[in-house]
Amino acid sequence: MHNEVLYIMWLFHLSLIPFFSSKLQSLEQNLSTFSGHISRIRKFLEVASKQSLVLIDEIGSGTDPSEGVALSASILQYLREHVNLAVVTTHYADLSTMKEKDTCFENAAMEFSLETLQPTYRVLWGCTGDSNALSIAQSIGFDKNIIDLAQKWVEKLKPEQQQERRGMLYQSLQEEKNRLKVQAEKAASIHAEIMNVYSEVQSSCSVRKRYSVSLL
Repeated sequence: MHNEVLYIMWLFHLSLIPFFSSKLQSLEQNLSTFSGHISRIRKFLEVASKQSLVLIDEIGSGTDPSEGVALSASILQYLREHVNLAVVTTHYADLSTMKEKDTCFENAAMEFSLETLQPTYRVLWGCTGDSNALSIAQSIGFDKNIIDLAQKWVEKLKPEQQQERRGMLYQSLQEEKNRLKVQAEKAASIHAEIMNVYSEVQSSCSVRKRYSVSLL
């Protein structure tokens, strides 16, 4: 997975941490990817508590997108009520709207370099990410006509979402820029205070040294 959206419920207190993973696929048990996935989720939902850390990769995937989104949203609502922290990845952009209705949810995306086609492992808070499927397909040699046609389909199917994502990404980058600016100003202020204290100490030492010399 090169770029995924995180939906996070914040941790307020954590002591002992039971860990639950959603990965499960078994040919012996005749489970499909989706069946194995939700079977595993069902089991740890039954025992998860406020001391649990829940990690779910690609929640609700492997089935009809509309039903997958609906089931995923319900699971996230359940987790909100029963655990202190859950970290969930998904390609369902519709789940990002949960933050608008409930501040316990937070969106984030993993930054992805279009130059290297690799994740930078820098988290962009407050925005949703793109899957970069077309960029990756192009980089591994797909026919340009196929890529161009796919891009037209993307713009036709999700014009508003594409614009909204760009806006959210820009807003997140601006917020990150402002945060770094505040930190830089704070660091500069602390540095100035330290230098003032240093100058005062130096002056005090000089006065004491001259006083000692005069006494001699």
